[in-house]
Amino acid sequence: YQRRVRDFEALVPTMLACVVLLFVGVALGQQFNDPLTFTGDAEKDLLSFGGVLKKGVVTLDDPTIDAFGNEVLAPDVGVPPGWPFPFSGWDIKNIYFQIDFSTGALHFGINCFGVCGDADGDGNPDASSARIVAAGGQDNPRMGFSESFAIGLDLGGSVDGSPDGIMDLVLGYPAETADDSTHPYPCGNDPLTVNCFGLYFFQADSADAPSAAFVYTEDAYRSFPAGTLPPVFGKAQDHNPATTVDRPDLEWSINDINDVLTALSFPLVDLGGVIPYEMNILAFSGSFQDDGIGEDFLPNNAPFVTISFPCQAFDVCDVCGGDGTTCLDCAGVPNGPAVYDQCGVCNGDNARDCSGACVSQGGNAVYDICDICNGDGTQCLDCQGVPFGTSVYDRCDVCDGNGASCVPQPQPLDLCARRTFDRCELFPGDEFRGYFADGDVDMSGKEFTLTVAQDHFVIIASEHSTLYSRWIPSADRTEVNVQDIAASPVQHSCGAETGALGLYNIRFRDAECRVLEVTRAGDPCERRAALMGAEPMLLEKRPCRGPADGVCSIQQRTVWTGRDEDGRRSWFVFGGNDAYVETSIAPDGERTSFMGRVSLNDKSASTTSSSSDSSDSSNEVTFSDTMIAFTEIASEPADFHCPLSVETGFYHARGLELSSSDEPSGTFEPLHGVYDRSHRIKYRGDSSSTSTSISDSDRETFNPLDFVSEGSRHEVNQIPAVDDDDDDSVSNSWIHARQHARRKHDRYAKSSSSEESSSSSSSSTTDEDEEAAAPAPAAAGGMQRKRHASHPYYKYDGTKHHHRKTDSVSSDYHGRSYRRSDSKDNCGIITLWSEHYDRDPCATRLARYATLTIVEIDSCRGGVPPECTCNPDSEDSDEACTSSSTFGTTT
Repeated sequence: YQRRVRDFEALVPTMLACVVLLFVGVALGQQFNDPLTFTGDAEKDLLSFGGVLKKGVVTLDDPTIDAFGNEVLAPDVGVPPGWPFPFSGWDIKNIYFQIDFSTGALHFGINCFGVCGDADGDGNPDASSARIVAAGGQDNPRMGFSESFAIGLDLGGSVDGSPDGIMDLVLGYPAETADDSTHPYPCGNDPLTVNCFGLYFFQADSADAPSAAFVYTEDAYRSFPAGTLPPVFGKAQDHNPATTVDRPDLEWSINDINDVLTALSFPLVDLGGVIPYEMNILAFSGSFQDDGIGEDFLPNNAPFVTISFPCQAFDVCDVCGGDGTTCLDCAGVPNGPAVYDQCGVCNGDNARDCSGACVSQGGNAVYDICDICNGDGTQCLDCQGVPFGTSVYDRCDVCDGNGASCVPQPQPLDLCARRTFDRCELFPGDEFRGYFADGDVDMSGKEFTLTVAQDHFVIIASEHSTLYSRWIPSADRTEVNVQDIAASPVQHSCGAETGALGLYNIRFRDAECRVLEVTRAGDPCERRAALMGAEPMLLEKRPCRGPADGVCSIQQRTVWTGRDEDGRRSWFVFGGNDAYVETSIAPDGERTSFMGRVSLNDKSASTTSSSSDSSDSSNEVTFSDTMIAFTEIASEPADFHCPLSVETGFYHARGLELSSSDEPSGTFEPLHGVYDRSHRIKYRGDSSSTSTSISDSDRETFNPLDFVSEGSRHEVNQIPAVDDDDDDSVSNSWIHARQHARRKHDRYAKSSSSEESSSSSSSSTTDEDEEAAAPAPAAAGGMQRKRHASHPYYKYDGTKHHHRKTDSVSSDYHGRSYRRSDSKDNCGIITLWSEHYDRDPCATRLARYATLTIVEIDSCRGGVPPECTCNPDSEDSDEACTSSSTFGTTT
């Protein structure tokens, strides 16, 4: 008893707080739960429209497990097999609970599948059906005798006042007097009916069903003091003691639940709806007299189940126990949209100036025309002063420039300039081979050749692509400015439009000028920049042409030059894909370059040659029967080339006769040749030489630097950079070793066989014997001069050598002759003519070619036009023939 008093004293503060909440709850309780009207139909009374629980109502279902293992609301109280009624009145579907926060009552609604208390399920709970009687059972009226509905209540008992898992009270209809009862039931002990409904102590440690646990005593019981139960017992109310089909459910209440809790010294229910409330319950329904019909327990497999009443006192802000202010907007509207902006203005627009200062606080900064806060309007001006304009400074710092104003002006090569072998440069007739950078641009990774033409034009040829560009070098030859002129197909050209100039650094990686390194410095043309790559590109210079390349044939690196009767000079450089660049130079120095492609009707038969140096070998040259088609694509300056409708002209090519037996004897003068003894060149053709040509191995493993000699520069009077690219068995010969020409050819002989015999014997005579007179060809301009009977000679390496020029007929400047004794044509001088002057519809080209006489020169080895060579047989001095200054310089 003393312990109970101490517990009570400890709960006094909590009880006082609950009293305060009680008064608040009484005043506000109506808003926390819906009022109930008891009609005997629990679902109707405690559910709203649509089956939704009324406010403040919680439910406890009595599910069963179906065949699939799922919990479902279905009858679970057994009836005998073949029972005529679907379910018993002991089968509970669910129980509803509600705290009425305005009255303090705790309501219960027991919802049965049938009529609660109708044991046999025939719809009449007050009488036994014939079937149950036949089974030896009874359906007692008014919950009589052993029939019972009971709900055990655990309302507290733990140290903190919460339920302790031990039932304290039991509400309902007792089935028998509990053993611990010390006083008779208020309804009398016999018989037990609905009249005995009330709130009893729950018998401690009872192993019986809850229907036998109804203890009534006025004495102290368990931890409760004497006199606790009588006032508690009267708090129970039965709203439907006589169930029927129309009023099938049981509806009970414990009025003034807090009075009961006070009597038991348990914490009170917060009738203010703020503090959640919990209690443990168990439920029972059944009878011991309805043979063959089962009972119902809730829960089915646990000693009790917890019923929780959550907070109900939610304010307008949906906060439990809130004061309705937590959701007010700045205008005082609950859950309203008004907020303070960042400038502290309620429902303001957060107006700020461009610097972020609040306008409401005096900010007034604005954006200028360049969209810069507090700017002066100048930062977005283009170089023309237009806001956000497109004009920019080019690389030459010129507004709206095309980048060309600072590009060095192309310096044309002096007509008589010959290659300077001690300086690395891009010289007309040179050809390099390399590979485009890998990537996703068309032509990426493909092999290409770069052929140098006059006036810094280049031909870049690769598979299915030909590009005509201009590579203008800087004064120190360390940079080139690249501009595309034309291409086939046209989309492979960057064009000559504004900004299409690229800048590339160049240098030769080796002393022999064989490997050219090209590095992109800047290129606005994305396609060209991608093909050239970001890393340095290495190009291998191809060796000079040799006999295997053919004579008087148009091939890559072929260089033609010639003049027409008006003094206009034309240069032709032929590159890959049959492309060519023709540079036409007027007598007044005006230069025009034409780009196009050339086609021959039978290029494969144009030349055959042998590696032999003998005079009786054959060399067939078919230019006299060859037709050449020139197709112009572009020109520089632009629009000087033949229009599309007349872009192609057809020409015959013929070599000029060098001598004729009709000419008076002793008047023959050989044409000025391409070389003189001042350029004595020995070629690396011996076994000590290493081939510098690129093999057909995998391109990815190719490195031109692997083919550059690491040895000494070169021997005296030897220039390794100009190796022949054919298997020349006599390539160790000096260039001056064959300084004579064959002057008679039986094809043109009109004299007797004795002359032929004489011609034949001349091939085996000495040089002095071969100096017999011969007539000059008529095509040589009619100029006839007496040659000297003999020539001065000089000694070189202990051997006598005549001052003789190499003429363009014998072509022995390779270190061996591939001019054959049985050739009838002049393989060094070519004329073009359009048959009847109607095979070329383009008048401007026809005017250039009609009287053009062409000489093929070997610029790779220092060849220059004939008129640029010295003539030791005439007024030129011996010193002039040995001085390289005679032949012009590169400007």
